[in-house]
Amino acid sequence: MNVFISHSLKDEQLLNAIVVRIKAWGHTPKYAEQETVTDDISSKIQNLIDESKFFLLLFTKKASESQFVNQEIGYAQKAKLPIFILKEDGVELNGFIHSHDCMTIESGADLSPLKNAIEKHESKSTKNAGVTILSIIGGIALLSALSKN
Repeated sequence: MNVFISHSLKDEQLLNAIVVRIKAWGHTPKYAEQETVTDDISSKIQNLIDESKFFLLLFTKKASESQFVNQEIGYAQKAKLPIFILKEDGVELNGFIHSHDCMTIESGADLSPLKNAIEKHESKSTKNAGVTILSIIGGIALLSALSKN
């Protein structure tokens, strides 16, 4: 499952550690790799978020000051993605993001709450995809039966 990671480029070490974990859990991390403001970059970020099924916000002091992070949160909310926040100790959640699942980042922290949140959403997505496929097959069968009459 694709997991979009919103972060400040100034938090590269933290990002790299989280990317390793997400890959180890069998998921594909997606994230912006450039912070120069252009329309092309904004659309690339939006596409990465649209391709994702889960949004992870690395909310540090540096990220709280990033215009891109705020923009990415808006894209994720518009896409109705589940949002999970890894928050730097001492940084206050502001505005509308305080209502999402959150844990404080600590050195050597147990990230099982994050892993569980991703896996919970993945199982919901898989279950919903199965229901959708069955609905489509059922609809085709019904149309086929009706057209024979």
